[in-house]
Amino acid sequence: MSNARALLVALLLFVGVGAVHAAERLAPSCSRDDVGATVTAASPGDVVLIPAGTCSWAVGLAIDKPLTLRGAGQTATVLRDGVPKDSPTQANLILVDDAPGFRLTELTIEGQAQDPDVYNRGHVLIAGATSGFRVDHVTFKDTVTVGVRSVGRSTGLVDHCTFDYDFHGGVDVWHDRWDGGSWGDTSWATPSNFGSDDLVVIEDCAFINRASGAGGFVGVQAGGRAVVRHNHVRADTFFLSGTDSAGRFRGGRHFEVYANRMETNAPSLWTAIAVEGGTGVIFDNVVDSRFSSAVNLEVRRTVNTSAVWGRCNGSNPLDQNSQPNGYACLDMVGRGQGALLGGDTPMPAAWPQQPLEPVYLWNNTFDGGGLVRNGAPNFIAAGREYIVGTPKPGYVPFQYPHPLAVEPDAGVVDGGIGSIGPEPEGQARWLLLGCGCSSSSGLLLWLVPLALVTRRRRSVRGDGDSLSTARSD
Repeated sequence: MSNARALLVALLLFVGVGAVHAAERLAPSCSRDDVGATVTAASPGDVVLIPAGTCSWAVGLAIDKPLTLRGAGQTATVLRDGVPKDSPTQANLILVDDAPGFRLTELTIEGQAQDPDVYNRGHVLIAGATSGFRVDHVTFKDTVTVGVRSVGRSTGLVDHCTFDYDFHGGVDVWHDRWDGGSWGDTSWATPSNFGSDDLVVIEDCAFINRASGAGGFVGVQAGGRAVVRHNHVRADTFFLSGTDSAGRFRGGRHFEVYANRMETNAPSLWTAIAVEGGTGVIFDNVVDSRFSSAVNLEVRRTVNTSAVWGRCNGSNPLDQNSQPNGYACLDMVGRGQGALLGGDTPMPAAWPQQPLEPVYLWNNTFDGGGLVRNGAPNFIAAGREYIVGTPKPGYVPFQYPHPLAVEPDAGVVDGGIGSIGPEPEGQARWLLLGCGCSSSSGLLLWLVPLALVTRRRRSVRGDGDSLSTARSD
């Protein structure tokens, strides 16, 4: 059992055995001062109740102990985030730091203060080693920054949330301080953890992007590890950024993207799932054909020179350079655990011996151009960096719904795919046919397009890049 999971189990046992020591504390109002004073007076394990009302906060709230922060309902308790987004200190409405078992639930957060420089620090920031956190049944409306940002060594669950935004995105996952490291280096020097809960799980959420371009409904970088499953997404893209996207920080490390429903009415969106590095699995997703591709694979350091990482061109000591073009590139698509790098200037300046760990894609439904758009065909090869049509050997998804989404006092499972309401005019309709359940794979939702004839087929724009011919593997 991982240290993070052992800590969570211990915490749950503590809460379960010593429940009489926990208390519900009702804040006098939803104002920042009243909620802050109630949080200060609360003991670890307490539930802080925020009453109904609409309140604007100009100062963020920092929480450093395991609490539940519960509103009176998503339509009843509304917190407007007026915290300055260019602040050199705390720019978040709620900052949770080293508070294992923290929970935020049953309220709405609305954007108010603007973020003109797009710092994107997050309305809710989960930091430090906050294992076993849960953010659920929260509506993020008209957001001016990403809804939830998880950094450090934090792991947990974001579920049954609605993210309604204009470009800024829903959830960011960074594991820059995985097991005591920095920059995401330690995550890249640690084995992949497929089928685990020792990462950030995003499930049963609805993401509605109202911008014409993709902001990233989930973004993963800095060694981030994420599971994205059973979500309903409109007009946005899953992004796993490469090692060149954020200065010294490494790219995303590990992803599992499955059983999502992804649609768009924005023809400028070229892909539903964009991967620039690391390893993962992509399966059982249903993707709208108006995306040019379901999955886009890139290695940007083959065409761009990073100020920190240089370029993968055959002369960079951080790359394998087994071929004249520099292949294999550091942290590229289909690479796994390597030797530890460290320091503000990455050292040692040598290839970290990252083995092949292909991305597996199977049973995805996409009636568009090509399932996979390969943006770096001289570096990424089908059957080597990615494998289409074959499940990953030995892979078993973590149980669904997530155990944290099971309400023990109610005795019921709180599961079900995220919903964003009726489709816009001309969008495809979807039919929930049923589920297949097994002890090894959990619950699987099958979604089938009902009226494909309601939309015009659009051909893939030619750009000189190769497309695979697989459509529904």
